[in-house]
Order: sequence, then C-alpha cells, then structure tokens
Amino acid sequence: MGNNHLPVLAKNDIVDGYLHVRRDGILAGDSLWFFGAVAILGTNGDRYFDFELYQTDISYNRSTKKFEKYGPDAGHTSWQFATDGSTVKVGDIILTAEYGNAGLSMIEARIWVQKTALTTVTPQAFSWTGSFDGDGAGATYGYAGIVPKTGGAFYQGLQNAVATCTGPFGTIKSGDIGALTYDPIQFMEFSVNLTKLGLDPMSFTTGSMCNLAFGKVLIKTRTSTSFTASITDFASPFSFRAIPEVDLAADIPFFCEEQNVANIWVLNPLPTSTYTFTTIDGHILSSGPTSVAVDSPGTYIVIQTLLDGCAEGGRDTVIISRFADNNCVPLASGLTAFTAARSGADVQLSDTLSTINEVRGITIQRAADDNEFVSIHRNSLSAFRKIKEHSGTRI
Repeated sequence: MGNNHLPVLAKNDIVDGYLHVRRDGILAGDSLWFFGAVAILGTNGDRYFDFELYQTDISYNRSTKKFEKYGPDAGHTSWQFATDGSTVKVGDIILTAEYGNAGLSMIEARIWVQKTALTTVTPQAFSWTGSFDGDGAGATYGYAGIVPKTGGAFYQGLQNAVATCTGPFGTIKSGDIGALTYDPIQFMEFSVNLTKLGLDPMSFTTGSMCNLAFGKVLIKTRTSTSFTASITDFASPFSFRAIPEVDLAADIPFFCEEQNVANIWVLNPLPTSTYTFTTIDGHILSSGPTSVAVDSPGTYIVIQTLLDGCAEGGRDTVIISRFADNNCVPLASGLTAFTAARSGADVQLSDTLSTINEVRGITIQRAADDNEFVSIHRNSLSAFRKIKEHSGTRI
C-alpha cells in the first residue's frame, strides 16, 4: 500500500483488492469480462476508487516516494489510431467507480489519449463521451471517456449488504486486528464487459486471444469522483501479465542397467495452458497433458503456450543420462535416521543420510511377509530436492 503525506481517512483506506479477467466461454467471440474488487477500512460516506491499467512496467519507489518506469506521454502511454479509426497502439486504461451506502452509483471507463484525438478521430471500437481530464486546462494528454458503440448496460457492481466471510486469507480491520468477516458494505466489486466496451484485444488490429490490453495495475482511492481529485491511498502497481516460469522435474534423471522408464512432469502447470513435450535424442513412451514417460536417455523439452493457439510462453528442459559403467549399487550404509508418520491415507517419510554425495536415487520397497520386497516408488535425489523446494514435502 502507499499514500500521500496526509492521514488517510478510513473511507479511503484500501485494505484488500483483487482483479480477474476471463471470457464468458472458450471461443474468441465470447465476451471478455474484467472483474475488480476492493475492501475499504471505513464504511461511512461515498467511496471512490480506480483500477488503472498500464502498458509499461510502472513501479513505486518507497525510498523516493515517486513512481518510476511510467509511460512517455505525460506519464502514461497513449492510444493511437489510424485515419480510419482502427487501433494502431494500445495505451493506458482507467476504470473508476463510486459507491454510496445504497451500492454502486457510477462507473466510468476512460483511455489515455492526445486531446486532439477527440476531434480528429472516430474510433471503430468505441465512442467518445466528450469528457477529458489531463494536467490542467491546457494539457496535451489526458483521460478521455468512452462508451460502447451499441446501447445497453456494459457493467454492474454490488457490495455486501451484511457481514460477509472474507475467505481463507482473512482481512485487517482498525488497530491491525485480523478478521474473517467484512463489515456490511465494506467490500465492493464490479465487472465490465470489455468486449462490448471495445477494449477486447480481439477488436484490435492484431486481434488475438493471446493478447492482453494491459500489463501493470494500480488500485487507488480519491477524495471525490473528479479525475483531478487527490489520490488518498493506493496499492502499489502489480504485474498482471507475469506468470511463473514453467518448471520440469524427473523422477529418475539417470538410467542404470535395470532402470528403463522415467517420468517427467510439469511442477507448476496452469489449467489454461497447453504443454508440448519434445526430445532431441531420446524417446517418449507415452504422454499426458502435463507429463510424459520416457524409456531412453536424452534431452527432453516442454514448451508452454498460455492459451491454445498462442505463441510460445516459456520452456524448460531436463536431461536423462545413463551411467557409462552402470555403477548403480545399493549403499552398504549411510542411513542415520528414519521416521514414518501417517498423514490421512498417506505415509510421510523422513530420513537423514551421511553419504549424501554418493546417493543417486531412493527406492522405497514394501513386503507383506518381511521376505519378498517389491519396489513401490523410486525417485532421484535431485527430483526429491526439487519437489521439496516447490511444495515443502519432506522425504
């Protein structure tokens, strides 16, 4: 969170915020919806807040108390249009809302443009409302209001009328007290149909479901609904487009003579992504949406696309090796501690090894008669370490 140098009133003090963007279906022509919500510390009086969507990697420097990496056009990135009104370059967007005790009373969408665009350009995707606010009356750039080309509602909003559960993360109330419920009308949310409003990337010149209309988001409150009103509090700009790098793991990163099948899987799969596995010099025995089984040493690669049909969004590689001398034998000693504990229907194992540098992998065996042991799980030590880094699982 951040704010100016004056005390922040409770009705302007941001506690929580979230946003979510999704289509109303799986087809390119389905409406793209923007969902935003905030929880404000106080519940008295009118409350005004913005969701400001940036193209640049804007950030806030806590030491200097200044924003950095903002756009080139008077602090923002401006929208640009061809002579026929088609979009040439996407710029910054702002969605501003006003809530009273009875609920949402106003929502407005604006885009950052050069002021002359209002009189020289007729956009294909939306219409101007005529409103414009920049840095003073003679501003060259500013936020201009837009509405859909066709009539009808394109937004909605509500707030909690009664005390409402915050969800598993909880919230903070006055005095830095943790709570599991929001007070009545403390939590406000809204949605905007970006497709109807003309801000759907599918309507841009490079129309693609793989594009987003913004990268960084700044949530802030103001003293009034006026665009020239002072900012009172804000949630420091956070990235919306960034996703974790795809990460692969293998249960057996090497083959001994008796080992001929290894499993490779994506540790952090996204349900909306597509993962394609290839190999340079190995062999894939079978494959699934986020994993493959391989039966040959080699280099194995996974390529991630964020949505089906999009360009490559990331890749990772694992190498399955074979020991030239097949020198894979059980250790004569080295296990100094071993514990097992039931965890629901599973068993959690923990061990300590004194000869860690000699260990290539761990095989867990089970016997029903204390005589005939059968392997039930096999992992390389490196795979165990990698899993531990991601999930905290002990071995």
